[in-house]
Amino acid sequence: MKYILITMTLVIALTACTPAPQNSPSADRQISRSELALHNTADDCWLAIDGRVYDVTSYVVRHPGGAEQITRGCGQDATQLFATQGGQGSHSANAVSIRDSFIIGVLAD
Repeated sequence: MKYILITMTLVIALTACTPAPQNSPSADRQISRSELALHNTADDCWLAIDGRVYDVTSYVVRHPGGAEQITRGCGQDATQLFATQGGQGSHSANAVSIRDSFIIGVLAD
């Protein structure tokens, strides 16, 4: 019974934080650097990585490295930060998969 409750809680929590799918129309949306810069807090966190923009607001509190690590990239191009894990090495394939599920558009130049 305990495992069922834990599983149900996890499913509900993950469902509440479900990002836009990668193939959604919003993934083609052009986002300017000035618009990206408006989303620069833990409560409204967008970041750009390799030219793609991600809304990771719902993930901030679940980030394995802590909210303070991921919020360092809010509102800006966080390519280098993500690539080096803030100077601690590269992210795993699982981290890349999680990141990709939060895509909302592409960075306009």
